[in-house]
Amino acid sequence: METGSLETLLLLENYIEDGVKTRKWLLELMFQTLDKINNEHGPPTNLADKLDLSNRRGIVQIDIIAKLMMYIEDLIIILEANKKLDGNYYKVLDEKTPDLGERVTQFIESIDGLSTEDYRKMLCYENPRNFGLDDSKTQILEKLTEWNTKELKEFLPQVRKFRKTHAQIFRRYKHAGLPIRTGLLLVDDQIPYTYKRFDSCAAVFAGPQPMNDIIILPYSTEVIQGYRHFATGVETFIYEAVENKIICLERKIDGGIPSRVSSYFSENPLSEKEKIELKAISEILNNRYPSWRSGTEVRIHQAQLNSTLAWYVELDSFLGLSRSKPSVYGNYQ
Repeated sequence: METGSLETLLLLENYIEDGVKTRKWLLELMFQTLDKINNEHGPPTNLADKLDLSNRRGIVQIDIIAKLMMYIEDLIIILEANKKLDGNYYKVLDEKTPDLGERVTQFIESIDGLSTEDYRKMLCYENPRNFGLDDSKTQILEKLTEWNTKELKEFLPQVRKFRKTHAQIFRRYKHAGLPIRTGLLLVDDQIPYTYKRFDSCAAVFAGPQPMNDIIILPYSTEVIQGYRHFATGVETFIYEAVENKIICLERKIDGGIPSRVSSYFSENPLSEKEKIELKAISEILNNRYPSWRSGTEVRIHQAQLNSTLAWYVELDSFLGLSRSKPSVYGNYQ
């Protein structure tokens, strides 16, 4: 296997085994924190109580949004890398121009012009007719390939809408100053000019005139449920795109078959008989394109350690200066 393909394979495996699990765990931790706040607090009994609950909910909500925005970046960079760079998403991360945010924006703004072949490349699918299978097997693969690409095609506009809605909020959260006011209550629980009702909201100061350039971020149980459902969609297509690319690299093929049935918007389109047939097709193609693996290890030079771990290498010195002062976060046991 060529060095570039091997590096891509290792990085994708690292992402699927550690990266996406980390994203998922941290996001779930925030949802659990929100559940804990709601369960421990109970129904507010007075205005001060209601303001306190709204404030705590709003703080966690902002962090959930930030994690979803980072999840979106993962998905888009992986899809673009599959489409243009044979899955080498690390090359996209390392490019200086355009920067990552602009690259994600360019991709999202171009989704209306993506072709059927583009969607197949992003999910690492081969045209089913190129496998030379009999008609019945080919039809099953065509049905599943078209289904999954349709699901992604329907989901990406939702990604675009979510990112546009929260871009300024995310920017204000991750940069200095945190110009966000949480825990605000709505008159009649309703945002003006909308028919939706919410429990509370946050105000994000997002322009050159902060008292006028304000983005309203509403909170409700339905909003949080929407975040959970959206995260499920992002994860669904990340796993499909990455796992398929890993299979292609292992077997030295340009495209494979769907590794799962996407049922994000609708139920599984395959009958029980077709599901059994799909397993047989997978077995045929696995035997035709066997996996090739080679032992690998990551080598880190001493010079890299010295330059990148400076804070940790000199930690004793820092603690010696600060140990006499108590930490507001307590001590690690």
